[in-house]
Amino acid sequence: MINSRMYDLSDKQIPFFEKFRKIGSKNCKKIIKQTTEFIRKQHVSEDGTIRPAVIGLSGGVDSSVVAWLAVHALGAENVIGVMMPYGGMSSRASVEDAVELAKQLGIKRLYLRPINKAVNAIIETVEAGAEIKLDALGKGNIMARVRMTILYAISGKYFGRVLDTCNLTEVMVGFFTKWGDGASDHNPVRYLYKTWIWELARYMKLPQNIIDKAPSAELEPDQTDEHDMGITYRALDLILYLYFEKGMSKLWLTRDYFFSEEAIDVALGKVNASEHKRAPTPVCEIDLNLNDDPDEVKRINDIISEM
Repeated sequence: MINSRMYDLSDKQIPFFEKFRKIGSKNCKKIIKQTTEFIRKQHVSEDGTIRPAVIGLSGGVDSSVVAWLAVHALGAENVIGVMMPYGGMSSRASVEDAVELAKQLGIKRLYLRPINKAVNAIIETVEAGAEIKLDALGKGNIMARVRMTILYAISGKYFGRVLDTCNLTEVMVGFFTKWGDGASDHNPVRYLYKTWIWELARYMKLPQNIIDKAPSAELEPDQTDEHDMGITYRALDLILYLYFEKGMSKLWLTRDYFFSEEAIDVALGKVNASEHKRAPTPVCEIDLNLNDDPDEVKRINDIISEM
């Protein structure tokens, strides 16, 4: 769904944003050092065996930055890129950008796996009968989960690890699919705002097409992230940073940083509504009070000792 209004920064707010943006640009070397060390720790065993990094390459800036980090951490020979377009939604340009990125980084193991047949089969199964009809969001979630299924299948084949490409902004506002692009073995960019991802991309000299394109999950025709969210990334990032990291209240955001209450509510409302996506899966803790029955405790201990 495209929102009728999209909140952005005013001229008065640009200086505040520039200070925030420069935190990322000034620390690119430090970020790269820490993230590549993190990746190596996840993939390299004590005996030097390297588990390949498996990454879904969408042609977007997030997956491109993660691919660059993986290549510099493990070597291009230990990185596997997988392109998974859905015809009619994914643009040809995105696939071409992913191929160009792989060439630039020296990634040789690059797979193209269109997902139309798998996604359509699941949709047809779910919609069998007239009582269930999926909307665009429901179908998009299926696409994201099919892609993650493919990544894990390929990762299993090569004894690899799947890398998450979701940035901090997306995670905070829930702009990801639960058990889809939000699933992974590890995430090297989980604490980087979208703005800082772009700064890294410029520092890494990634293809300009990738840096300049409007972010899109390509789950609907002509879809963009910012229109879906109803706020630009730069406005969203600044609100999230000031509110959660600098401790600025709503009053300060409106009075000192010139945000409208509506823009703040859009940003913070998404954080609150998506809490379930970030929380661990709830589990039921069963207390049978076995300690009240010594005979039962002894019986269970005997069973365990015989196993």
